[in-house]
Amino acid sequence: MNISTKYLTNKRVIVTSAPGSGSTSYSLYLSDNLVNDNFLIYYDLSGSIDREFVKKHYNNFYNKGIFVTGNLKNLFKLIVEVEEVLDVLIVDSADIMMVDKNAINNLLQLSKVRKFTLLCTSQIRQDPTKNIYSTIERLDYNFDYSIWIRNVTEKEGLLVSKYIDVFDEKRIGNKYIERFICYFSKTGAVIE
Repeated sequence: MNISTKYLTNKRVIVTSAPGSGSTSYSLYLSDNLVNDNFLIYYDLSGSIDREFVKKHYNNFYNKGIFVTGNLKNLFKLIVEVEEVLDVLIVDSADIMMVDKNAINNLLQLSKVRKFTLLCTSQIRQDPTKNIYSTIERLDYNFDYSIWIRNVTEKEGLLVSKYIDVFDEKRIGNKYIERFICYFSKTGAVIE
């Protein structure tokens, strides 16, 4: 795996990218690697993930992980009532949760109490009067790490290279604590 598990074990992490630039594929890639040793739930708020794409590129997760869709009330009920010890919850995309101002805070608190890794995806936004920002980060939620995905190369080659920059709590300029390079295929799947 091209990201250290120290950023993903009992942590609260936000993964941000431009729309269509890889936060879902990257979170599926992480799920594919984490599901072997963890009870993992992948919550797809919009219900838009192509299960055939997951089966083809992230077969390990497809066979061992749990996909959940539906409303937030059912997600919280599942987390509270699940008999298994939840190790990892991935929420894709957490931007949708912003309609309920307490939803993300409640998930952050629940992850702390139940001691599970919470990974949320978010999109990059541009404010003409300011810099770029993550939709979720702008609301000052308390995440342990912020991971940003940015293009290194254009989409012309066989593989698309992307930076995976890890920041403490929130992205501030280019003051990342660690940088990885990740390769995506033309179909959008992460290649190791």
